[in-house]
Amino acid sequence: HAFKATPDGSMLYVGEFQAKPLEATKVTLVPIWRVTDEELDVWKSDPEQPWRFRTLVPAGGRLEVDELHAQRQKLTEMYAEVEANTIQQQKLLKEAEDQLAIRQEELLGSPDAEPTPGRPEYSEGLVKAVSAEEDRRNNLQINVDSLRRQIKAANAERQMLIRRLKEYPDLLPSADSDQVTQSGSAVQ
Repeated sequence: HAFKATPDGSMLYVGEFQAKPLEATKVTLVPIWRVTDEELDVWKSDPEQPWRFRTLVPAGGRLEVDELHAQRQKLTEMYAEVEANTIQQQKLLKEAEDQLAIRQEELLGSPDAEPTPGRPEYSEGLVKAVSAEEDRRNNLQINVDSLRRQIKAANAERQMLIRRLKEYPDLLPSADSDQVTQSGSAVQ
C-alpha cells in the first residue's frame, strides 16, 4: 500500500500496488487499478515529497480502503463511458450539422452550384424554385380567369343578339305577314 507525503506534512493514501520483478536495488510497483492521467499528474507533481509503503493496513481500514477503491474504479469506468459517449455524441452532432448544411443548400440554394438548365432547384434552391413556379402558375391562373370573363361576356352578348334576332319577326307588321303568306301560297 502506497502513501505519498503532502506539502503540509500529512500522508495521502495512493492505493494498493503489486511488486513486479525484484532486483537488488530496484522494485517496479504496478497499481492494481486503472490509473487515470490526473492521478499520474498528482504523483509526479512534487517529486521531492517522499513515498511510504506498507505491506499491511489495519483490518478495519482495509475494508474501507477496498470499498473506496471499488467505488473509485467504478467511477473511473463510468467516466470513461461518459467520455466515450460524449465523443460519439459530438461525432453524431457533426454529422447532423453536415446534413443540415446539405439540406439548407437544397432548400435555399448554393452559391457554388452550377446552373442546370430546366432544373433551377439545383442551383437556386427548392424554396426559390417552388416560389417561382407558384408565381408562374398564379400568373397563368390570372390569364385563364381573364379569358373566362371575356368568354362569359362574349357568350352573354351572343345570347342577347340571338334574343334580338328572334324578336325581329314580331316587329314586322301583321299585314305584311299576310302578304308574305299569300305570296308564299301563290308560289306553291
